[in-house]
Amino acid sequence: MAYLLPVIHMVKNETAVNKELHNWHNSLLKNGFWAKERCHVETKYTNLMPIPYPDITRDYSFAIDSDMSLADFIGYLSTFSGYRNYVEQTKDDQLLHNLANKILEEMEETQVVENVNVHIKWPVVLLLGRKH
Repeated sequence: MAYLLPVIHMVKNETAVNKELHNWHNSLLKNGFWAKERCHVETKYTNLMPIPYPDITRDYSFAIDSDMSLADFIGYLSTFSGYRNYVEQTKDDQLLHNLANKILEEMEETQVVENVNVHIKWPVVLLLGRKH
């Protein structure tokens, strides 16, 4: 099981908001801050071959949903190993602050991140195999 990059739902300019989130995430990927094994999650485990089980099922129908403040969501993003590696290597701890500001701007929100609530959805990938 893996959960993919979350998306922000039910906000103004949702597409633009999620584009900012994806750009942030992709910049960490492109610049090598994630472990190379992260590619398995990014490809939804489709590149894990051969799988030693004859009966394999891939299920993309699940998701985790949560409501939280934008500040809590940014705090969650700060736990990503790719982000932690970025901060350690560059000594720049403003990347998430900048992302939060871009999200607020795209949402046309004037409140501070602590006062803005968002609905987050994490797509889940299940890879199930049965050993005979």
